[in-house]
Amino acid sequence: DLQRVTKRLQRLFDEGVKVSLSQLFKLKASMDEQLLTDDHSRFSRAIIWFTGELCVASTGAVTPNRDLYGAELQRLQGMKSEVEGLLVGVVSTTEGGAVVFCWPPDSNAGRNFVSSLLSVGLEHLPSVLVQFLFAYVENTYFSEVWWKSLSDIPRQQLERLARISNPYGQSIPYTRSRFVPWKVTKVLSDTPQ
Repeated sequence: DLQRVTKRLQRLFDEGVKVSLSQLFKLKASMDEQLLTDDHSRFSRAIIWFTGELCVASTGAVTPNRDLYGAELQRLQGMKSEVEGLLVGVVSTTEGGAVVFCWPPDSNAGRNFVSSLLSVGLEHLPSVLVQFLFAYVENTYFSEVWWKSLSDIPRQQLERLARISNPYGQSIPYTRSRFVPWKVTKVLSDTPQ
């Protein structure tokens, strides 16, 4: 009956939250230890520097289950599997900004997702990064002036991506539209390019 199904779904949801929190606390403890000991060698990273106005800012943690081309990186279902996270942040620099990714070095999902991002080439990378942020990271902010400067097609694409309630259940349709006035100047990465 409906009540029994509802209770079962709630129990599964609660168990999933407990497992997720346990994994997040483990990740946080590792990061805290590295911060306190000033030893950042236990995380891999990719830093993408760019020039241009910092019109989009974001920070968050995602669990990529597919790369940019739709290849599966990890299964997110199941209580027994360790979910591999990927941390991302956009920071201001004197020349413009940088998008910073970091992940545990044993995380194939993080490494392979970032590798697929970097494979699009420096010219298209800023637009793909912005689309990724709008699709995956709720904590994404942007300049009103920049938003109003977009033509209808790019604005509609970003609106579609921001409305996706669960980006993990599908492949994201990235476009080649130019979204931001960023030009990549340097990439430092622990992934093969």
